[in-house]
Amino acid sequence: MRNTLDMKFQRGQALVIIGMSLRGLIAFVGLTIDAGILFAHIGTLRRAVDAASLAAAGQYLQDTTASELEATVMEFLELNGIDSSQTTLEVNVCNLPGDPDFTIYHDSSLCKENNPWDYDRKLVFVRAEMPVNFVFLPVVGFMSTDIKAESIAEAASIDLVLVIDTSQSMADEGPPIPDCNADDSCLPFKDVRASAYRFVEEMSFPYDYVSIVTFDADGILHQTLTNNKAQALSVIDNLVVYQQAPCITLPDPGGCLSTNIAGGLREAGLSLSSEDFGGRDSSLWVLILLSDGSANQALDDDLAWICPNETGEGGLPTWIQPYCVDGDSDTRHAYGEVWYDTNDAAMDMADILGCYQDDNPDQSTYCDNFFNNWHIPGYDGFEALIFTIGMGDKMINGDCNAWYADNGETCHLDMGERLLRYIAAVGDDGNPASDLCAGVAQQDNCGNYYFAQTAADLDPVFRDIAKRIYTRITH
Repeated sequence: MRNTLDMKFQRGQALVIIGMSLRGLIAFVGLTIDAGILFAHIGTLRRAVDAASLAAAGQYLQDTTASELEATVMEFLELNGIDSSQTTLEVNVCNLPGDPDFTIYHDSSLCKENNPWDYDRKLVFVRAEMPVNFVFLPVVGFMSTDIKAESIAEAASIDLVLVIDTSQSMADEGPPIPDCNADDSCLPFKDVRASAYRFVEEMSFPYDYVSIVTFDADGILHQTLTNNKAQALSVIDNLVVYQQAPCITLPDPGGCLSTNIAGGLREAGLSLSSEDFGGRDSSLWVLILLSDGSANQALDDDLAWICPNETGEGGLPTWIQPYCVDGDSDTRHAYGEVWYDTNDAAMDMADILGCYQDDNPDQSTYCDNFFNNWHIPGYDGFEALIFTIGMGDKMINGDCNAWYADNGETCHLDMGERLLRYIAAVGDDGNPASDLCAGVAQQDNCGNYYFAQTAADLDPVFRDIAKRIYTRITH
């Protein structure tokens, strides 16, 4: 009898223990699942708020209203999976003089008098808060919790230098020069110029500044940085294709060619560093370079043409393509070396423009080595954000004389694209070693490099660049 009672008692204890264990197990499983739900919602909300603040910053650059700004935020929250009807939203800006009336969203903490910078920045603050309902935790009394995310995006103030190829090849598809310049029928240049015009037309003047540079036999600064929209567009509208005068410098092609990419980059740097009309410390310095071929012309510090060629005896240049290039774009030569060529000169200028300043903690070892040991010790980088656009088949199908193959030398048909990809790699983060184009097929967009088969393909390229430079997350 006692054993029977003991067994019943033990069974009762086991049921209680099992029940308590199941409750604990359910609570643990519920906590795990609900924690996953919570973190998933937090990630979604953060991404949505970042996207909304970026979109609002882009809207802020346009002629918009307070209600349109909020509508943009709500739209991008919804597009990113957030139910705006369940969300508490806060949008703030510094109501700057000359802007539309954003009084209802004004937050003085975003204004320059309450921040370490000494200039007005177009900042948009977005905060969103929403409830997350639990699935299992209500069993133990936890029904829901509120989560929030916030982001500050900046409608970046831009100092932009547009560097456009005006070499003779820019008239290869139409009537000859000078006739096509006379009646404005040079192709593809006419279409290139039209795309550049439309890009500048969409900039946010007078908030942004633009400078116009071209390169052919040398770099030419046509317009210093200006926020006068009409003036900038007029300069673009009057650009023409270069016509080379008869050249009698045989056997040296130096000075007889018209793709001086180094010269264009040099003039861009002079524009940004000008004492009177240079880039503003408060703005983002941006350079966009467009070319339809490889570099074949450059000047040294003594204004002598740089033109080595491996086919010449004792380094004497000859008219063997690729002109004024040693043929091996994989080999980088230092200034002053006998094989220092037009590619090397363009790379040097790209390094100067793209490298970070020496006191910037993100300055790369590459830039330190370049400035201290390579070319110009003691110089400082510009920290410019550089985009390059290669246009047309000559970017990957350049001219390589049979001499190179016959003599076991290397000549890359795609040296034009290789150079522009290098410039873009430096202009991305000041370090060509972190090349986002490494391993990417020819004619594919990568990093800050874009390829356009024809001038008709340039508009989407310029639009994509615009999206990348005009807004950024700052917090």
